[in-house]
Amino acid sequence: MQNQAHHKDVRLMAGTLLRPLIAVTDADSRAVWARLRPETQTTMKVEVLKGLQEEKCRQVIAKYSDSVSDIGAALYDSGQWPELLPFLFQCTKSTDPMHRIFSLEIMSELASHLGANTFHRFFTPVSEILRTSLTDADINVRIEGLLATSAFLQLMEQPEETQQFQQLLPAMLECAKIGVQQANQSDCQRAL
Repeated sequence: MQNQAHHKDVRLMAGTLLRPLIAVTDADSRAVWARLRPETQTTMKVEVLKGLQEEKCRQVIAKYSDSVSDIGAALYDSGQWPELLPFLFQCTKSTDPMHRIFSLEIMSELASHLGANTFHRFFTPVSEILRTSLTDADINVRIEGLLATSAFLQLMEQPEETQQFQQLLPAMLECAKIGVQQANQSDCQRAL
């Protein structure tokens, strides 16, 4: 998937074919993850993160994001991918809007799969990331920030967490307003 010399369609197909092969759960009989040597698993994790940073095609990045979300959802809580969240947090500060977008997408997916307990210890950095994303200069980052904030809000169980997220409400509403004005209405509706 990573060789930029290959045509975009080839990289896209490689990403489509890779995902079921690296599925971590045994639910998919095609999954080979459990049969891979630990060194190969480590290489795969490193390479998909590297691919996220280096790829320029949005559709191929989406395939990488799906793979990272799948692997991360299965491995993060068991301590088998401790570098994942720090990597995503770092990408939210990238100068490349695409990096900020995919990091928010993956964090949203992980939040829905892993639940509030995983992110509880990261509550402060996550809330700051969401606050920053809602006021990003790039409208696509703002919309993704709105989607991510909504995903995290659905996980909040503690009243103090919910109260802290209430501070994001004006930025969420402003983002939704701009999104609707700029024809991102369906994404805004999903978030709200």
